[in-house]
Amino acid sequence: MRRDRVDWERLGVWVIGLVVVAAALLVGFAGTPYTAPPGAIEATAANPAIDVTSFHGGYAITPVDTAPDAALVFYPGARVDPSAYVPVMGPVVAESDVAVLVPRPRLNLAVLEPNMAESVRAATPQIEQWYVGGHSLGGAMACRVAASNPEWVEGVVLFGSYCDRSIADTDLSVLSVGGTRDTVLGTDRSALRPERLPENATIYRIEGLNHTQFGSYAGQPGDSPATISRETAHERLQSALVEFFVARG
Repeated sequence: MRRDRVDWERLGVWVIGLVVVAAALLVGFAGTPYTAPPGAIEATAANPAIDVTSFHGGYAITPVDTAPDAALVFYPGARVDPSAYVPVMGPVVAESDVAVLVPRPRLNLAVLEPNMAESVRAATPQIEQWYVGGHSLGGAMACRVAASNPEWVEGVVLFGSYCDRSIADTDLSVLSVGGTRDTVLGTDRSALRPERLPENATIYRIEGLNHTQFGSYAGQPGDSPATISRETAHERLQSALVEFFVARG
């Protein structure tokens, strides 16, 4: 009987050890996110039409000359630092007067903090019109927020992402952008799961754009080389998003 007890004790020690090692590996993996290139935040913030400030562990990008009544809460992709989206979103804010808020989720994984948009909304009561969105896994988590809160979410913005819950029967405004070189999500239109979006959703596929170019970072495993420059990719993303916001009236 004592031998059985000792075996169970040893097994318990091994299990605890494995859990500790797995947790350490997760923290190490998720805690080393892909970041924007050096100087990218400063270059974006040099635009006199916008302010770039720290916000919820990430960044708030707001117009200087107007008090915005609309904002987009943008969830980063898995292991992507919020800084990677500032160069993409800065010009959008300057042209649309819609604030963009990019919070940092726990361990840089939106799946661990899918309801960030609700705490962001509570912290900024001056905003009247809310959009949620994100890149890759971040977009899927934002879709969950939209599906659960159609009473206050105005629309959804998906970059290289898809809804893992249907919002097809809602009246949400939706912009979904894919890339023909995005082999992380998939290069076909079907990878964007259009059947889970409202019929009037705006769906773009940018020729030559890969998964990494939805932000400003490098090194995404499983991605294919882009056939357009980062600058061109960002200009096309910005154009699509500004047009989407302008259409809101």
